[in-house]
Amino acid sequence: MPFFLVKILSLAILPLLCFGGDFNKLLMPTLEKFFIATGGKNWVQGQGLVWDFSQNPPNSGNYTSLPCYTNPNKPQKWQGMYFKSGSCNLGYLALKNFNLVGSLPSSLAELTDLQVLDVSFNSLGGNFFSTKLPLSMTIIAANDNFFTGTIPSSWANSLISTSASATSLNTLIITDNSFSGSIPSTFGRLTALTDIELQNNMFTGAVMPSFLGSLKGLNTYIVSGNQFTAGPGLDAAIKAVPGALAKLARLDISVNHISTSFTQDFFPALVSLQDFRGGVNCFAGSIPSTICQASNLKTIVLDGLSAGESCVQELWSPQPNPLTLNGAVSKRFTEGSIPSCVFHIKNLTTLHLSGNSLTGS
Repeated sequence: MPFFLVKILSLAILPLLCFGGDFNKLLMPTLEKFFIATGGKNWVQGQGLVWDFSQNPPNSGNYTSLPCYTNPNKPQKWQGMYFKSGSCNLGYLALKNFNLVGSLPSSLAELTDLQVLDVSFNSLGGNFFSTKLPLSMTIIAANDNFFTGTIPSSWANSLISTSASATSLNTLIITDNSFSGSIPSTFGRLTALTDIELQNNMFTGAVMPSFLGSLKGLNTYIVSGNQFTAGPGLDAAIKAVPGALAKLARLDISVNHISTSFTQDFFPALVSLQDFRGGVNCFAGSIPSTICQASNLKTIVLDGLSAGESCVQELWSPQPNPLTLNGAVSKRFTEGSIPSCVFHIKNLTTLHLSGNSLTGS
């Protein structure tokens, strides 16, 4: 389950009272474009006021069915809409599992106060990152759709105002799509990011690129189920920026194409790490004893770690899914013994090390 729900719920309780007619004049045409582009007539909407443009001929400017009601004693909204307190400024679109189809229109950028966009669990396609979004975005949830394409280096820059040096975007969740290519270094300019979830796509390139060092507040980084490699090393960001990733609590790099060893400096730098998952990769060497210096760890999952390029060829050649190779994933694995200090990590509750060639007691 995506880890942005607490943030979303905090916005969902915003008062829904709206005053004035600017919403009618300025935003209704934009919402109608969105409605048409995403197959609005076939949306699966729940209880509440449905989106209804039937009284408003397209482009007529005669929008009479206001979703932002001016009577403070009877506030109402169309489903999935949340307004900023005391205004008709649309701050949040929550259209999860609405049966949206088609692609997102670039007219979304006209919703200049939009902070949260949740279009998860729909059937949207096209390249999500070709859609221009407003600078005000804080949370984007586009997981579980059919989006494709790569992330252009210009996308991060498009979320940064020319008068500002940073962006407000703190959460990006695009899991379970068909994105490909590498993560551009311009993501390092999205310095407000705290939650990045990219799992189950086809991303390539370095799994922990050096630009992560610029994201001082990064708390969650989940990129499992892709085709990432170690690149210049798992500690590239740590070497690039002193104190990098000091707030990282959840790290999942499992089920990728990583063929390297853990350096002695990797775990000690992750002082806030609580949940680390790296299984079904091709790590070489042994588990370093310095893993115990990540003393806040509660979960360690390192199942099925193989060694070297031969592992990469075996695991990732075109053949059945590597997760169903009936034992082939347990032939050559991380060696050495389990550092004894692991069993003394105070908060550790989950330790998975199956399918390795570990020795000792």
